[in-house]
Amino acid sequence: VSRTSRMVSNVTPFSTEDADVLMVRSNFHTTEFQDGDFRVYAGWSAHRLRRAGDGWQIVVKQVNLIDCDRNLRNPSITF
Repeated sequence: VSRTSRMVSNVTPFSTEDADVLMVRSNFHTTEFQDGDFRVYAGWSAHRLRRAGDGWQIVVKQVNLIDCDRNLRNPSITF
């Protein structure tokens, strides 16, 4: 059994010199329960978005964990 919960807050967009490019910063809190193991991740992320037709496309995604200096055992599957 695997369960994941995500919360995103403080989403802040920033304009750039290029009207078709937008920067967005947000905070997140993710919890994961898998095979009896409970993990918590918290931090902030940044996205560079480019206008694509009627919507936006993610060009770059950066995830910054507040506890990145400890052993996190492969959090790549969570994000």
